[in-house]
Amino acid sequence: HKRTAFYSAVAQEKHLDATVERLASFDAELLGIEHSLSLLRRQRNSLVPVHRLPLELLSLIFLYLTELEPHWYPDPSDHAKCASGDLHPRLGWIKSTTQVCHVWRSVAFGDTRLWEVTTTSLGNEWLVEMLRLNNGMPTQLDVWGGWEKAWETPGSRILSKLVGLQIIGIELDRKVLYQL
Repeated sequence: HKRTAFYSAVAQEKHLDATVERLASFDAELLGIEHSLSLLRRQRNSLVPVHRLPLELLSLIFLYLTELEPHWYPDPSDHAKCASGDLHPRLGWIKSTTQVCHVWRSVAFGDTRLWEVTTTSLGNEWLVEMLRLNNGMPTQLDVWGGWEKAWETPGSRILSKLVGLQIIGIELDRKVLYQL
């Protein structure tokens, strides 16, 4: 209560010349509070039983989730629905695992097997990130219209070195395929 009482008193001051300093002081304090809350949440989360699972087992569970909740639409007819706006790009297991806590996010981003299916449906930034996370070795590529620009992105040229890549999707121009 001391912290909020002090800032409440400071906020009620009518001196306009110190407003910038007071705002900076509030911002610094808020940043400190957010950092403290983040640390407290991590410590609290470590007490939850699911956090006692070995990381290898958690990673295996995530691997099963990639099949149950793919981050792409397995049905090619969904591509047209998504292109028309009837369906939104799908995060699937990515959202289920990376937005829970720091440990889950670290496990998900640390296991290359989870990123073997790479999709262009989430945009160029996600495409490059998925290629980084799977060490440039996707086993499947979900291809969407307008994805040709993604191959101009730094780091995506690695696809030209791949062998045995399965391309999933309904839109594929052979000329573009040869450019890969």
